[in-house]
Amino acid sequence: MYDSGRGSVVVQGYAVSAAAAKVDLPEGELLVEIPVELLAEAARGLLFLPAAENRRAGRED
Repeated sequence: MYDSGRGSVVVQGYAVSAAAAKVDLPEGELLVEIPVELLAEAARGLLFLPAAENRRAGRED
């Protein structure tokens, strides 16, 4: 999981088809599979990004 610098994150994972995930996928979107442990670790790391600190403190980036 990576900070995009635009107030969102970019994820890296293994490609999964919409049929395999049994979901309707809007055109232009992709699905990726991410191990739960990796996602939890990445989310904890995002809490320490400067932008997150500023949001918690009520400041702008």
